[in-house]
Amino acid sequence: MDYDLNTILEKRHKLISKIMSDADNKKFYQTMNNLLIKKYFDNAYELTLTENILRVNVSDLSKKDIEKIIENFYNSVEDNTILKKRNLFELVKLSTLPQSKLKRYLTRYDCEKIGDYLDKVSRETTYISQDFLIVRIYQNFIIKNLIYKNNYNMLIKNLFRKICLFEYNKETHDNENTYLCWIDSVLSALMNREISIDKFVLILNRILNLTNHTIYLYWKILNTVAYLLLQKEFSANIVLRTYKNEIEKIINTKYMHVNITPDELQNLVLNTLSKPNCLKEDYYYLFDLITITAQSAPEHKLFCLTLCNYLLHTNKDRQIFNHRFIRKYFIDDIFSFIEPTDDIEVCGKEIQFLIRLFHTDSFFCFDRTNILNYIIIILKRLCLNNTNLNYNNFYKYCDILDYILVENPDLYIPNIAAYIGEGSSFIEQIEKHFILCKYKDI
Repeated sequence: MDYDLNTILEKRHKLISKIMSDADNKKFYQTMNNLLIKKYFDNAYELTLTENILRVNVSDLSKKDIEKIIENFYNSVEDNTILKKRNLFELVKLSTLPQSKLKRYLTRYDCEKIGDYLDKVSRETTYISQDFLIVRIYQNFIIKNLIYKNNYNMLIKNLFRKICLFEYNKETHDNENTYLCWIDSVLSALMNREISIDKFVLILNRILNLTNHTIYLYWKILNTVAYLLLQKEFSANIVLRTYKNEIEKIINTKYMHVNITPDELQNLVLNTLSKPNCLKEDYYYLFDLITITAQSAPEHKLFCLTLCNYLLHTNKDRQIFNHRFIRKYFIDDIFSFIEPTDDIEVCGKEIQFLIRLFHTDSFFCFDRTNILNYIIIILKRLCLNNTNLNYNNFYKYCDILDYILVENPDLYIPNIAAYIGEGSSFIEQIEKHFILCKYKDI
């Protein structure tokens, strides 16, 4: 008896190992990896053409370089060319220098003069992007040089007052990462009490109205507001709660009009994974579009499951799903597109994917009960809705479930065969595949 049970355990473990190896998708994974490498090189090339002020390395600037940047800034303000040249960007780079270096090369008089000149520039700006550059400089100087905080706080409050009221031109450049940084700047201003909650909401709406953006900018705003509602001082704020509900409704409405092809979805996966600093909002947006595409047609759902398998495959190196919110959002979306109308081929792919999820550490730790429940739900549906059940499309998954239940005693379900086969004519056949569970019952 012991020998027979050990043999059964070994055979069923091999079934799981075969699913975990995901051999059928290896060729697709290699293609995706090659495309991803190409995307990395494309991104690196774009960064050599377009300066990214968030990542540029300025730590090697000498005293002479710093003096030159400041002198050019003053001159461009004096001759009214500041908004036609890149001197404002250069000053942003300067403001990102380490605190020790700023204090070594800039006197109090220098910082106050820079503030006064930036105040002059802000009276001439016509794009909100220009004023957010100035906000960034102010905030950097406040963080790095606390001795000048009072002066800069007054300047930043004046600038946010303008941002709330001025009729800006609509932005001409589409750089959503920049817009996300603006939201962080507005959040910082609220936390530092430089703006009120009403102005916080007003400025976020102005950003939405003045920019061309995708749905995940709304996700950034939604999660920023959700973060505030977790803070004790804002948790009961009616304005924030109302705004959160409004943004959620906008997101849901926009999703109703989304139309994306499988090729576009595949490209979005590559774009998301190739980002040097991928935000959770990027993943939320990706997962939602996978769900929408999966629900559009059975063949699309199979492709989306393959993409989800690839995300699991890349997780081994990237640890994407170690992030609690990303993991929860992903698995909730997966559960949402498992439907009673799925055909037998789709159900098989769904079960295989859930088995891979179950044996992925982060999901095993936090979601294994729900994953197991969905495996059982799919098996029960297959049993009720199909007469062409065989070992490959149904009974081997009963074998695997039998193994999982016995290997995880806390998840054990008595009479599991009767539950899965309830209402069908397959109960006796199903019971033959739950030998380990039967032995445990005895």
